[in-house]
Amino acid sequence: MTRAHFKTWISRRCVRQNAGFSAIVLHSGEGSYGCGIGRMIFCLVLLVGSGRSSLVADDPPIPMPMYQRHLSDTDALRVEQLTRQLQQALSTENLGDANRFANDILTIRTWSQGQGHWSTIDARADVANVRQLKSWNRQQRTDWQASVQAYAAGDKLYLRQEFTAARGEFEKTLALRSKLLPETHPDVARCHWQIGSCLTWEGKFAEAESRLNSAAAHLTKALGEFHPDSALCLSSLAFCLQRAGKLAAAVDAYE
Repeated sequence: MTRAHFKTWISRRCVRQNAGFSAIVLHSGEGSYGCGIGRMIFCLVLLVGSGRSSLVADDPPIPMPMYQRHLSDTDALRVEQLTRQLQQALSTENLGDANRFANDILTIRTWSQGQGHWSTIDARADVANVRQLKSWNRQQRTDWQASVQAYAAGDKLYLRQEFTAARGEFEKTLALRSKLLPETHPDVARCHWQIGSCLTWEGKFAEAESRLNSAAAHLTKALGEFHPDSALCLSSLAFCLQRAGKLAAAVDAYE
C-alpha cells in the first residue's frame, strides 16, 4: 500500500464544553490495504484538554443565551418536589428544613443555569429570605405572613380589575414590609410596582409614574436588568407614560 491509497480528512468536528474537555471526531477516508481487506473506516476520538489545539477552531464557543438555559427533565422534577417541600416547611415554620430545601434548589439551579440566571437569582433570594425569617421574632414573622396574605388578596382583586381595592391591599402589604425590610429590598419594590400599576388604571399618572420609576430602579439594581420582574416593571412604567401622553418617554421605557 502506498500513501496515495490512504487518504484521511476531518469530516466533522464537534466541540463539547459540558464536561470540561473537547471531543474532536476524525473520520478517515477509504483506503486499500491490498489483498481482500477492502474498505476500512477509522474513527478516532481525541479528548483534548482545555488548552488550545491546532484542530480546534480559532473562534471561542458562543455562550448559550440565558433564556435557553433550561433544567433537564430530572432536575426540573427535583426542583418541583423541593419547592413543594419548601412551601410546606415555611407554612409550618420548620425553618431548618426550609433552609435545606432552599439551598438544594439553589445548588441545582446554579449548576444547571448559572449564577446570573434569573431563576438562580430567585433561588438565592429564597435562601436569604429563610435566613431572614430565622432571625426574626414571633411578631415579625406574623407581620410577614400577614403581608404575604395581603399581597395575594391584592393580586386577586387586580385580576378582577378592582384596582382601588387592590391598591388598598398592596398598600397594607407595603406598610407591613416597610417595618421589616429596607426600602431597596425587591419585596418592597414589588409593592410600589403593584401600587403604581393600580394608580395607572385609576388615571393617577403622576403618582403612578413616581412609584413605578422607584420600583424599576430598585428591582433592576437588586435583580439585574434581565430578570422578568425588572422587565415587567419597566413595561408597566412605559404603559403609564403612554397613558399619560408622554410618548417619547414611553418608547424609551419600552426599549
